[in-house]
This record gives sequence, C-alpha cells and structure tokens, in this order.
Amino acid sequence: MKTIPALVICTVFALQGIAQQKVNPRAHMVKSPLSAEKTQMLCKPWKLDTIEQFGVAAAVNAKEQNDGMTFLPDSTFFITREGVPGTGKWKPTWGNAVSVSFGDPATIMLFKIVSITDARMVMTYQTPDLITYTYTYSAKPKKQ
Repeated sequence: MKTIPALVICTVFALQGIAQQKVNPRAHMVKSPLSAEKTQMLCKPWKLDTIEQFGVAAAVNAKEQNDGMTFLPDSTFFITREGVPGTGKWKPTWGNAVSVSFGDPATIMLFKIVSITDARMVMTYQTPDLITYTYTYSAKPKKQ
C-alpha cells in the first residue's frame, strides 16, 4: 500500500514538471533590431547640438563644439567626444538601442534612439551610476 501514494506523488511531480514550460518572462518586451529605414537614417554624420542632464538641456560648450558621431553601414563609427576623436564598432541590439564600443573593446555603451529623422536624432545614455543623458544631434550637411 505504501507504493501507491509514493507512485501518485511521483506522477504528480512529473506531470507538473512536464506541464511547466520555460518561458522568457521578458519575451513580450524584446523587439527586433533597428529597421532598415532607421539604419539608413542612422548611417551618416551627426553633429552634437545639446546635452540634457536632470531635465536641463544645455548647448554644447567650446570643448564640445565639434563633437559628433558618424555611423557607417559596415558597423564602424567615428566619434568626437569633448574634442577628442576616436573610432569604434556599433551594432543594433534590441528595439531602438545601439551598442557602441570604442577605445577599450571591453567598454560597451548602450544608447537608445528616442527619435530619428533624416535631419535630427535624439539618443539617451544611462551611466553605470544611473544618470541619464539625452543627446540631440543634427545631420551634418553634405559637402559639395
């Protein structure tokens, strides 16, 4: 008689394990990488116009007046930060996010594209200590 309750308990646990499926709880939040249209808009030279921190937007200062980014379709990009030029790699990650690495390849920054048109782009970046910066760029005019 002791084997019947043990058999029932084992069966219940086995059925419970089979019934449960491994589901990613964030699956509904995952979006595909940038669309082809947004990637095409992104891949051009951008000039930094303003930086917003704690809800206060400020025009670029003298050190940042030539700052900007140029994304290329081959996943490389050029950046000038505080007047210092650099190069790196970029890739779309999820939704409207772009991960970039420059300088130290182990340092990856995640930028979220808030909005993008042919003429204007707004991106946010959150630092490891949870400070969010909003960068507004304008498309650099093509040289003729």
